[in-house]
Amino acid sequence: MIALQKQEDKAKTYWKQKYTIYFFSLFLGVVFLVLIYFSGVSEILAGSSYRIAKSYYPALFLYLLFFFIFYRIFNLPLLYFSFILEKKYSLSNQKTLSWFFDLLKSDILSFIFSLILIGSLYFLLQNIFWAWWLLLAFIYLFFTLFISRLFPVLILPLFFKYKDIKNEDVKNAIAETMKKAKVQVADVFEIDFSKKTKKSNAAVIGIGPKKRLIIADNLIRNFTIEEIKAVLAHELAHYKYNHIWRLIILNSTIILLTFYLMDIAAVGIFRVLGINNIYDIKAFPIFAVLFYVFSFIFMPFQNAYSRKIEQDADRFSVQIVGKDQFIHAMERLSAENLADINPPFIIKILLYSHPTIKERINFARRIGELTK
Repeated sequence: MIALQKQEDKAKTYWKQKYTIYFFSLFLGVVFLVLIYFSGVSEILAGSSYRIAKSYYPALFLYLLFFFIFYRIFNLPLLYFSFILEKKYSLSNQKTLSWFFDLLKSDILSFIFSLILIGSLYFLLQNIFWAWWLLLAFIYLFFTLFISRLFPVLILPLFFKYKDIKNEDVKNAIAETMKKAKVQVADVFEIDFSKKTKKSNAAVIGIGPKKRLIIADNLIRNFTIEEIKAVLAHELAHYKYNHIWRLIILNSTIILLTFYLMDIAAVGIFRVLGINNIYDIKAFPIFAVLFYVFSFIFMPFQNAYSRKIEQDADRFSVQIVGKDQFIHAMERLSAENLADINPPFIIKILLYSHPTIKERINFARRIGELTK
C-alpha cells in the first residue's frame, strides 16, 4: 500500500511538470509568433527571401525554412528539458545524441509536410481566395490519408525497427485474440521500444493494405500473456469498428471549421494591421496564431469524441478477455508508463484523448458486473 502511494505521488509530480511544460510551450509558441511579426523580423525575413530567390514561391520556401530554424532554436531548451525530465523519472533509455537525431528527423519530416500544406495555402490565397479554406481542408484530408498509408512503411521505421515476434506464447495469444475478436491483421510486428523508452504500448497503424499491428517489446517482456491479450483486444477494437476512419473524418471536419474561422478572422485582422494582400509572406505568423487559437478551442471536442471511442474499445476488450485481466493490464500500464491515474478535470477535458486510468478501471468493473 505504501509502495503504491509512493508510485502515485511520483506520477503526480511527474505529470505536474509535464502539464506545466505543455502549457508553457503553447504560451511560448504564441509569444514567438507575435514577437516575430510585430518586431519586424518577419518582414525582414520576407524581404531577404525575395532578394535571394527573386520570385514568390522560392521566396516562400526560403522564408519558411528560416522561420522553422528560428522557431526550433527558440524552443529547443524547453524540448531538451522535457527529454531530461523523462530521464529523471527513469522513463527514457535514450542517449542525448540519439534524441537529437530523432528530433532532427522529426523536424525534417515536419518541415516537408508543413511546406506542402502552407505552400497550398498560399497558392490558394493567390488564385482562389474566396474558397481557400474549403479547398485547403480537402487537401488536408487527402494528405492525411496519404500519410496514414505511408506511416507504417516509411515513417515509423525511421524511428523504430520492426522485428518478427519470436515468443511462441505471444504469437499464440495474438492468434487467439484475433479469433475471439473476429478480426485479422496480416502484418504483426514487434518494435524495439526498449531502445528509447521504458513505456509499453501496442497499436494498429496505417490504413488500407499497409496497416500493421505493432507491439512494443517492453509489452512482450514485462506483461503477462493475459495482460497482453487485454491490450491487443483494445487495439483490435479500433480496427474492427473503423475508429481510425471516424477520427480522420472528425479531424477533417474540425480542420474545415478552423480554416473557415481563420478566413473570417484574418480579413478583419489584416485590415487593422494595414496588410493589403492576404497572401503577403510576412503575414504568415498571423495565420499561424489564428491556427493555434482555433485548434486549441476545438481540442476539447476532439478529445471528448476520442475518449468515447477509447471507452468503446475498452468495453470490447473486457468482453473478450474479462474484467480482471483488463484491470490488471491497466494497472500494469499505469505503473510502466507512470500515468496520472486521476488528473484534474480541466486537464482531462483539454488534453486527454483517453479516459483516465481510474475511469477505465471503474468502467471495466461496471461492465464486468453487467456481463456476469
